[in-house]
Amino acid sequence: LEKHPYFPEGCHVEFVEVVHTELLKVRLWQKGLGEVKAFGHGCCAAASVAMRLDKAIRKLNVRCAGGEFEVIWPEDESAILLTGPTEEVFSGEIDAVKLLSAHQQSPLS
Repeated sequence: LEKHPYFPEGCHVEFVEVVHTELLKVRLWQKGLGEVKAFGHGCCAAASVAMRLDKAIRKLNVRCAGGEFEVIWPEDESAILLTGPTEEVFSGEIDAVKLLSAHQQSPLS
């Protein structure tokens, strides 16, 4: 789906199974990366759609390859809250001067 002509810039894809009103199982495909273990706003999006479709309650768990996360979205739909495990998967350093210079020379800027 990520490379379908309908999505010339790519897209994120989620496959969601409503196990019951308090649990979703989600597989996440992030454009440019492929399948990912977890994707915070993807988990929140899946949960909010399930809630809006009355398939889930306002406090539920979302299970994906990276673990199980809790999503709470109050009835007033103010802010959605995601809690769960975290894991560092990458660290590095960026030379801000070189990055800025490269960006300014880019034909896209």
